[in-house]
Amino acid sequence: MIVRPDAPASHQETLIGSPPSTTEIPLPLNPSTEPVPVTRRRPRGRLWWWGVVVGAGIVSGLTAPGQTAGLSPLVDPLITTLDITRTEISTAYLIGTLAGAVALPFIGRALDRWGARSVMMIVGVVFALLLAAASFVTDIFGLTGAYAGLRMAGQGALSLTAVTIVARTVTHRSGLALGITSAIGSAGISLAPLGVERLVAASDVATTWRIESLAVLAIVLPISLLLPRDAPGRKGAERPTEAPVEGWDLRPALAPACSGCSQARSSAPGCSPRRSRSTRSPSSGSRASRP
Repeated sequence: MIVRPDAPASHQETLIGSPPSTTEIPLPLNPSTEPVPVTRRRPRGRLWWWGVVVGAGIVSGLTAPGQTAGLSPLVDPLITTLDITRTEISTAYLIGTLAGAVALPFIGRALDRWGARSVMMIVGVVFALLLAAASFVTDIFGLTGAYAGLRMAGQGALSLTAVTIVARTVTHRSGLALGITSAIGSAGISLAPLGVERLVAASDVATTWRIESLAVLAIVLPISLLLPRDAPGRKGAERPTEAPVEGWDLRPALAPACSGCSQARSSAPGCSPRRSRSTRSPSSGSRASRP
């Protein structure tokens, strides 16, 4: 490298490549920056695992009164009782399904805010009340509103809470847990038409809906009270959280020590990526280094 003879000695040493002198900068220690010990609980047993999975599966199966499989045996009795056509009842079912689907994002937001266990209890009570109210339907407009409530609370909200509470609380073999929960729920829904058809044959549509209301209230509410409490907004209730780090920012402290030092610049995160004029390569400083 060619150095101008009138350049200062410090500048000549920097251009030649000798490392500049560095000084240690004492940084204040803040007790809040020390690592926080995290206590982890012991893993749950198999009985707890199966209790959550089977309980959520039973709740998922009790969504049958709001599912298509649980409502289809009531179509012909409703046509006879309300004196309506099949096209009208199909339109009412379509409107009710779409209206119930619109409410699902708000149910999901409630799950993130209050937790699946609390929302499951509320949805179970609301679903039972809607089934009881549907037994007093006398026209097509009331049937449309009943379909909207049953589809929203049963087919949508209660199914969503059952799946969410398993996904949040069961961290060991969660895929297997969700699969078993879905299998139990699907089995219960597929068997529902047999029971509904026998109830309608023995009584009427109104009595069938009232019996379903009592069954939902008597089973869903105790199960939701026995299920574990989940942490809203998190996928696992046992995940440790990181403590916030307070104190000095290292960038202003490391910046004076890194100025003019290419070696410290490559290792310190607080330095600017720009290259100083005194350490430019020969190609970029060829004009200034000509004699």
